[in-house]
Amino acid sequence: MTRLRGLFARWRGDQRGSSTIEFVILFPAFVVLLLSGYEIGVLMVRQTMLERGVDLAVRDLRLGIMSGGADDIVDESDVRRAICDYAGVLPDCMNAMHLDLQPISNITFAMPAPQATCVDRTSTIRPDILFNAGQENELMIVRACYVVDPLFPTSGLGAQLTLDDSGGYQLVSTSAFVNEPQ
Repeated sequence: MTRLRGLFARWRGDQRGSSTIEFVILFPAFVVLLLSGYEIGVLMVRQTMLERGVDLAVRDLRLGIMSGGADDIVDESDVRRAICDYAGVLPDCMNAMHLDLQPISNITFAMPAPQATCVDRTSTIRPDILFNAGQENELMIVRACYVVDPLFPTSGLGAQLTLDDSGGYQLVSTSAFVNEPQ
């Protein structure tokens, strides 16, 4: 028993490997922190650029300087293309974004449903597009919903995001404007 007690005392006093234990305990926490920081940075850049794209495209639409297709009538795809061009950093923007443009009644000010309609990437059927350019002096609301996959879906912030059925999270940008008289 004395011999066993001596071995235990020698083992307890041995400092070899103590830094390895600290590393094994702390390294995963630092990696999760690093991945979460990168994920939130990319998420914020995408959200900011989506907001910028919507703001600049809505400005062009509101002032009537946005050009349409061959018939020079601005439609949903023209506005979506302008948002994607202004945003710049949104991957697969034209296919991953859904756009709604609706007038708001000046009498009731009834707002559309609070949940924005987004693209369902698991289905080949696209959601209905509500695109009504409105009349002069009419209050309009535009909502763009962009669906993108997280960079690190199983760790840190990527694991905490609310994901849709396709595994992507939704970025929504809303803007309101009044159609200028032509």
